[in-house]
Amino acid sequence: MNRVSIVIPIYNASKYLSICLDSVITQTYNNIEIIAVDDKSTDTSLALLEKYKKKCKHLKIVSLKKNGGVSRARNKGIESATGDYIFFIDSDDFIDKDAIFKMVDIAEKYDADVVDTERLLWYKRGKKILTFTEQKKLHNNLVLGNMYEDSRSITMPRYVTGKLYKRSVIDDVRFDEKLRCYEDALFNHQIKKNFTKYVFAKDVFYHYLQRPSSLINTISLNHLDYLYAGKEIAKIYEQNNIQNQSVKKLIDSVIASDVLVILGVKIPKMKTPITYKKQYVKDFINLVETLSISKWSINLFKNNFFISTYYAIIKHLNLIDLTFLFLSIKNGYKIKDERLIKKVNNLYRKMD
Repeated sequence: MNRVSIVIPIYNASKYLSICLDSVITQTYNNIEIIAVDDKSTDTSLALLEKYKKKCKHLKIVSLKKNGGVSRARNKGIESATGDYIFFIDSDDFIDKDAIFKMVDIAEKYDADVVDTERLLWYKRGKKILTFTEQKKLHNNLVLGNMYEDSRSITMPRYVTGKLYKRSVIDDVRFDEKLRCYEDALFNHQIKKNFTKYVFAKDVFYHYLQRPSSLINTISLNHLDYLYAGKEIAKIYEQNNIQNQSVKKLIDSVIASDVLVILGVKIPKMKTPITYKKQYVKDFINLVETLSISKWSINLFKNNFFISTYYAIIKHLNLIDLTFLFLSIKNGYKIKDERLIKKVNNLYRKMD
């Protein structure tokens, strides 16, 4: 059996860490190691890990002496891993008990370097918990070649969580520790040149728990990190001598789409004066100007009147809530396990 290293970066996660640990220590796939990297937590996360270690021989604790962020924690996890495959999970997420078994089975069946899966989002909206996927669930596994053979592999989701990576594909690639945000997007683009087969599984194994205080729901200045990440992503494909114009345009469109989300959703919600926001907009437009694509949607943000009006309207809207409500209607996913629903409900109550 191939060995799987499950890497969990942890920082002040004591309120919700148990649901994650319970899900990984009860996996039906036996040949695993669980690498929990405590990033100098100031709560009881480390004590909780020590408690779990007593009942789980597969659990290895890496305790960092200085807080360095999620990129550094994941890098330490990679360096400590001994598995043939590496699987990343965040400390506030959880997986089905047969997730690793099924993903390894898919990897071996297709000789896949990366096995991906649609993530199931849980979102508490008022007293109701919504469950949904970001895209429609597939009817069959989607098998893709590398970026030279199948350009669709370039557009695959940026997240590292929920993916099973062959260790040889990661090789010496590491997360950029300068980034506080979009580090996973850069990482995934860095390894694309290393894989020959990418499988997007039709099943849903990974549960993505949305918390009010999580990064996605807290629009901070960290999103400005994409000014660096976007340039680095473009540079990756330049260094790999991608000459095909349609592929180059696809890469540029991925970067432009990310920028459009930042301009239209992230910057309006940042708690900073409008004068600073306008400067951030200019910086991102300068990034897009280097791309070989149509820029009409981005060009709207060159108009100061448009920015002021649009941002004044957006300021009073909860865009994330509206997006999640839309996705729950479009891609709703019914949970049949009543005990799991109750467990997540209790967890949300603890976090309120």
